[in-house]
Amino acid sequence: MHSWRFIIVAFLCFAAYFTGAILFRQERIFLDGSYYFFHVVQSENFWVEHQRFILIASQLLAWIGVQLNLSLETVLLLNSLNPVIYLLLIFIVCVFVFKDKAAGWALLLIGVCGVYFLYFVPMYEVWYGAVLLILFATMLRHEFYHSTWQLTVLGVTAITLLFSYPLMIVGFLYFSILHFLKAGRISIPVAGIFFLIFCIWGACKIFFLSEYETGKVSYPYSRIGTTLGENFQSFENLKSLLWFLFTVYAEAMVMLTLTIALLLKKGRFGQVAILLTFCTGYILLINATHNNPWHHSNYFERMYLVLIPMCMLPFLTEVYSCSPHKRIFEVAFICIILFRGYGIVQHTERYASRIEKVRLFVATAQQQVGSKFFVKGEDYPGDPALDEWSFPMEALLFSSLNNPQRTVTISLKSDLEAGDVQPFLNAHTFRLRLNEIREDTWLNPSYFRLQQGSYTELNKQ
Repeated sequence: MHSWRFIIVAFLCFAAYFTGAILFRQERIFLDGSYYFFHVVQSENFWVEHQRFILIASQLLAWIGVQLNLSLETVLLLNSLNPVIYLLLIFIVCVFVFKDKAAGWALLLIGVCGVYFLYFVPMYEVWYGAVLLILFATMLRHEFYHSTWQLTVLGVTAITLLFSYPLMIVGFLYFSILHFLKAGRISIPVAGIFFLIFCIWGACKIFFLSEYETGKVSYPYSRIGTTLGENFQSFENLKSLLWFLFTVYAEAMVMLTLTIALLLKKGRFGQVAILLTFCTGYILLINATHNNPWHHSNYFERMYLVLIPMCMLPFLTEVYSCSPHKRIFEVAFICIILFRGYGIVQHTERYASRIEKVRLFVATAQQQVGSKFFVKGEDYPGDPALDEWSFPMEALLFSSLNNPQRTVTISLKSDLEAGDVQPFLNAHTFRLRLNEIREDTWLNPSYFRLQQGSYTELNKQ
């Protein structure tokens, strides 16, 4: 039975997560967050791209809200609550079904570690996949594969995990090899299921790889030699990488170091080899395919997120779970949650400020005649609202939130004048994002009321 202290800490953590989801629901309408939310509302269906089926789990509450014809404000709140409820459900399974306190701590920590940007710009397939990776490792650790239904559940979890994010294959192999190395044997049915899943995943990625993912693979691969030379040409670059890892991902790096030290002391060299090979290999993979990957950003939080459960879970199962001084570790975990949680709250100002800028543009547009507007970038130098490709969709969403009968869209003039955009614009079309042009009638009338007409310049107020 779990101690009452752990249950109280978990209750307070989830209370804070729910509070944050309510308070910061609008701050999450940004970049991919706005893109997926808009399409669920617009299509009244799940929006899955690049075979990342875990997106269905990330959109479930918003989809239910749309099916029930709830207001856009309510659907927005459900969208923000979704990741918290998802984390809570997996926490309940790990802690109360598998009775795995180590997995419980891992889930509480991944709610705040490595997600300063991702908290507000949730790349749902990455974060949802990382949480699912913890559940997958917990299933293996408890040998949840002895009956047909257990194998089925494990198989569904594994294939969802693999399709959640391309780099998740590293986490899948990492925890699978670690488990069967420690067990000293491999179950034939599990091996068969994993082989089948791996073949399905591989075939889909070879024959049905999207153009987006093809570009994400081919371009970095084509310049690996150049990237390696640029990233490792000086000792200063190595120092920058180590400083980045031991500050932004300090908890993960410290836990990995302590786990390796303990396993070496116990003479478990095979596990040490797996830990070092996969964790350092994962870091080197990122450094071989991306320039200067030691700057804290939304993009690199996505790339490094899989590393967090890979470092934390072995520590929690090999060091924390076997320690007679668990309270000391638990105090440290609580301090980490408080420290990283405070960092997320501080990070809020950046997104709150930008949302306020978007709302000001929308309010100005709603006071003027027409529904399609453009602004000149030179008139708003450095304005954070105009910097992102998602701005036109954000204008649609926030204008409908502000006044459901007065939807507006706003784009930069330079974007409207692009060669693959301008010829397709007329009184009956609008620019959704990038070079994507849509008919006015395409919009879902239950949530958007865009008037027909040409683009006009938005007058400053």
